[in-house]
Parts: sequence; structure tokens; C-alpha cells
Amino acid sequence: MSRQILSKIKIKNANLK
Repeated sequence: MSRQILSKIKIKNANLK
């Protein structure tokens, strides 16, 4: 998996919180 995808998921999770 690309690290960019993981970083995007982390940002999305942060926005959800």
C-alpha cells in the first residue's frame, strides 16, 4: 500500500474525530 493512502486515511480519521 502507498504511504500517501495511509496518510489520507489518518487525516480522514482525524477529521471524523
